Amino acid sequence: MSGSYAAMGVSSTAAMMLNCAAKYARGNGPLRLLWTFLSALSLAIAGILIQLVWVRFLKSPTVISIEDTNYPIWKVPFPGVTLCNSNKVYKPAAQEFIKDMMAYGISNVTSTNFLKKLPWLLDPQPLEMNELTIIQDKLMEVGIDMERLMLQLMQPCDRMVVKCVWEGYNTNCSEIFDVIKSFQGYCCSFNYHGARDETKLVQDGGEDDKVLYIGGAGRGTGLSVILDVQTESYMAPLFPYYGISVLIHDGTDYPEISLLTSLVQPRQELSISVGGNSIESEDNVRGLNVEQRLCWFDDEIPGNYTDDYSYQTCVTGCRITAVAEKCGCLPFYYPTSGVFSSLQPPKDTPEFGNSSLGMNCNCLPQCTDKWYSFTSYSGQMTPDLFQNSPFLQEEMPQDVGIVNVFFKDFSSTKYRRYCFMTWDALFATFGGIFGLCLGGSVISLVELVYHFTIKLWVETHNSANIVRLYPQKIAKLPRPKRHSPVISLKHCLKTKADIHSKEFMPSYFIEREREWKTMWKSHPQCILLGLNSDLPAISILSYCESDALDHAASDA
Repeated sequence: MSGSYAAMGVSSTAAMMLNCAAKYARGNGPLRLLWTFLSALSLAIAGILIQLVWVRFLKSPTVISIEDTNYPIWKVPFPGVTLCNSNKVYKPAAQEFIKDMMAYGISNVTSTNFLKKLPWLLDPQPLEMNELTIIQDKLMEVGIDMERLMLQLMQPCDRMVVKCVWEGYNTNCSEIFDVIKSFQGYCCSFNYHGARDETKLVQDGGEDDKVLYIGGAGRGTGLSVILDVQTESYMAPLFPYYGISVLIHDGTDYPEISLLTSLVQPRQELSISVGGNSIESEDNVRGLNVEQRLCWFDDEIPGNYTDDYSYQTCVTGCRITAVAEKCGCLPFYYPTSGVFSSLQPPKDTPEFGNSSLGMNCNCLPQCTDKWYSFTSYSGQMTPDLFQNSPFLQEEMPQDVGIVNVFFKDFSSTKYRRYCFMTWDALFATFGGIFGLCLGGSVISLVELVYHFTIKLWVETHNSANIVRLYPQKIAKLPRPKRHSPVISLKHCLKTKADIHSKEFMPSYFIEREREWKTMWKSHPQCILLGLNSDLPAISILSYCESDALDHAASDA
């Protein structure tokens, strides 16, 4: 049987390798050794290349490339524009608050000190609470928390935004601006469709709730607003200057991270030219595991505070969760309930000051997303020249500023995320490496399986039949005279082929020519008996080899 396995190996090698390589495999000892070394080397190289492809497929299965550098800008949503006055306590509203506190027996000085410290809710600072707890307790007693109080004390949007022009047409500012929360407290926002809370500051649904697009680029086609800073109403500013922060962001994201921020001050005109970029993922990316593609589609999982998933909102939600777990309440500017009711966290949160604590966020980028970039320039306005501007023909306050936001170009850059390699491409790559290094194919693999399964079983079964049916006949046959082994053997093999009308001799004889010659010299009668039967050639040789071993054992 050892000869059968050896024959299988040579036959399989011949089937898988190139014809010239198979010729060396049938050569003498040195050539066989050389071919074995080359085969092992080729197999090792193929294994290394296949492993490299497999590792890259697992670690970076997606690729991002530029799809279009002239993607129309009117297919990119106009960004959200959020305006936040540096003053967080509007003086007319503060005066009403002080009057209300005086009715509860709280002095003007105590109330004023309390109001001036309210911006610290946005930028926490250590402070002494002894005097302020009086107002804090009174507010909690009448059911007013920080969220409601800060909303009452903000500068109203209709006082901040004096005039609006959208796409070249005068527009009612109250129809396009809403009060929202941001990391700078309560602000006035345009084209915002992000996180909302139970205060319903942003209306849901309706025609006005659609994300706005714009059909062109340039200064006259975007948003232009006149803002009244109202420096005389400043009482508790967040920053040590007069001005309004302009936040440019994705309109579907809560304005906290990934913000583009600029500043407009009184008697100043600020122009912001925006560039839009977008990325879109092909459908085949959905077929990958999230651990492989490292992104979420908008409709795969719900957002924390919006209908669709957003990376920025997810991070905000993670911060909310972390603060809520450590403090049991939240800063008022986050889009949810359960806010701080005072200027300090609850007393039963000893780990609040532990700087080693961090967030454990499971937020991934969006598979399909958009982002913005901008350049800004500003200039000082001269009140004497207001009448020369068509935008400022009406009488305006002296503290006004102008903000212009527009797309800088008609085109944008669009990227595409697609699979670096799908399963069919991976299979084809493996096949190419296998064919390059080993000269094989799918047929070669089928032949390899066939040689070591079906064919091996058939020939082993036939060899057993020879041993069972012909041992006595073979023993009684006289030993023929010596003759030329090569010529006579080939003649006998050809005769068998002619009898059975099939190709019998060439392939198997060439593969094991030396073994045939040796067996023909020592046991010709065994070979002749086998050739006169219907048994396959490999079964004949296998039996005669075992018969020779039996004779050698009996002679000993």
